[in-house]
Amino acid sequence: MLAGLAYSLPMLIEVRLSPQLHVWFYGFFPHSFAQTYRFGGFRPVVFLGHGLVVALFTAMAFLAAAALWRTASKANRPRLLLATLWLAVMLVLCKSVGSLVVAMLIAPMILILGRRTQMLAAVAIAAVVLLYPTLRGGGVMTAPGIISVTEKLIPGKVGSISLRVTNEDQLLARAAKRPLFGWGGWGRSRVYDEYTGRDLSVTDGTWVIIIGENGWVGYLGTFGLLTLPIFGLFRLRADPGVTLETSALCLILSLNLLDLLPNSGLTLITWLVAGALMGRAEQITADRTERLNRRRETRSAMNVGARPQRAIGGGRASAAAVDAPPGGDIPTPAARTNPPGGAMGMRTGGKAHVAPQQTSRYPSHDDAPPKRRPPPGRTRR
Repeated sequence: MLAGLAYSLPMLIEVRLSPQLHVWFYGFFPHSFAQTYRFGGFRPVVFLGHGLVVALFTAMAFLAAAALWRTASKANRPRLLLATLWLAVMLVLCKSVGSLVVAMLIAPMILILGRRTQMLAAVAIAAVVLLYPTLRGGGVMTAPGIISVTEKLIPGKVGSISLRVTNEDQLLARAAKRPLFGWGGWGRSRVYDEYTGRDLSVTDGTWVIIIGENGWVGYLGTFGLLTLPIFGLFRLRADPGVTLETSALCLILSLNLLDLLPNSGLTLITWLVAGALMGRAEQITADRTERLNRRRETRSAMNVGARPQRAIGGGRASAAAVDAPPGGDIPTPAARTNPPGGAMGMRTGGKAHVAPQQTSRYPSHDDAPPKRRPPPGRTRR
């Protein structure tokens, strides 16, 4: 969010004066200048190489501000609300319909849904992105179907989408000839005219570029790493460490992944967000393991403390304690075998002589078991 607010100042300069910062600082422009004119004005490029990449970055900053506004304290909410509205205005000024539409779809999820539902939405988007080449190649998402949906939702983007999906079908047919590792570099994955050698391909989507050059190994290696933290955090969604900030950042990454299907907006910002989420997932896993180990140690300590101690005298002390009256002393073996006035009691002056009872709660040494003697020829250590 802070980076988006800082970047909005040079963006305003280029919205007013046209994209000129590349020429002023580096002496060249990164692509065709005609692509910067949209809807009666210019869209900013600044230093990110293309206006679509700037729009994607602004959408991510806008969603980050919305997530912080939802989770902020009462004192910070007014400032974060202003930041969210300001970044929404900058997103409109970027004049990118795709980033604006996707951001408007994900923003209500961040502002309304709970963290578990947000994680469910993020993992659904990640699964669609990861399986998109299979869906396109298997006929589930065909070019005519995508074009018809675009006509209903965004009629003004039919020509752009039609050009993209038509070229994707040609590039997928070319990539199917070397599906495992692709065609490599030097433009060998592109489609050329059979007679003139003219390049007929228009490669916009990151996914089709990677699968053509590096095959399925390169595609799964790239998009697998980008979607892996979302799947990992979805598995840990019940953990309290997966907060609203974490689930919102997963939705922000899913926005970037969706943009990689029609556009080539894979930048270092994408890897930064994916790496941050992967580190978060590993930290939550480590915390869970530590908590489980502490619980096991506590349970083992409680079991050791609750284990009954072995009585002295081979268990005879515990039997004496059972025979003892409540609050009284433990009777000695002599008192139990020779009760007062019994047949085995000694008479002295007409009265039975009773052995004095032991006042200690521990049995006498006479009641202890006999000591074992070592066998002949062995000495006790």
